[in-house]
Amino acid sequence: MTSLYTIMGLLTLITLTAFEFCKIDRISVLAMIPYIACVTLLFRLNFSIFRNY
Repeated sequence: MTSLYTIMGLLTLITLTAFEFCKIDRISVLAMIPYIACVTLLFRLNFSIFRNY
């Protein structure tokens, strides 16, 4: 359960960082999209494991 909160916090901070980068340079936001997608996938996998066990 703790890992879900950790990943949720990480995803929140990554998203906030991407919004701040958007003010400076839009190309840097495009570089953050795969990172956000990967962490989202990790969250979903972790949640499915937590839900099934």
